[in-house]
Amino acid sequence: MPNRKLPVIIALLGALLVVGVWYATRSSSQGSPGQGETQANAPAKAADISTGKPAPDFSLPSLTGERVSLSDFRGQVVILNFWATWCPPCKEEMPDLNRFYLEEKDKGVMLLAVNIMQRDTPEGIRSFMKDNGYDMPVLLDESQKVGATYRVAYIPTTYFIDREGIIRYSKTGALNSTEIAYWVEKLRK
Repeated sequence: MPNRKLPVIIALLGALLVVGVWYATRSSSQGSPGQGETQANAPAKAADISTGKPAPDFSLPSLTGERVSLSDFRGQVVILNFWATWCPPCKEEMPDLNRFYLEEKDKGVMLLAVNIMQRDTPEGIRSFMKDNGYDMPVLLDESQKVGATYRVAYIPTTYFIDREGIIRYSKTGALNSTEIAYWVEKLRK
């Protein structure tokens, strides 16, 4: 009697294993925000933006109406931060980013805060910046093409770009002042 049940039990365990592997593969390929991240809906197709590769150039309107290109800041260390006003981890890192921008903007370091414009409007962003006393430059990625190029799936996502325009570090999730200072100092050398 026990011998007839053994093949059935093995078949059931095999089926459970197949379903488990399928589910795990499906879940991990879809991804989910980690701690300190909020999901963005940018398409996954993008250029090679790996560490050590040139940062793709772009041109976006700023919150003040002028057109800004990444290449405008060649020769400076650039912190390229993708964010949104509705993103809790973005709000968490904003005071440190703004403080760093104010301290370093005249010392060869530029912060470009690219709003992904997923649920934000220019008016809402202006209010957010004013209400919080933030002075850093904000660029508007209304088409979300720059976010897609930089493979922004979760926000905040930040790239540290050296003076030659090469990506040296990237992080998805909120930054703190220690991380910002470390990478800027490293790239400044």
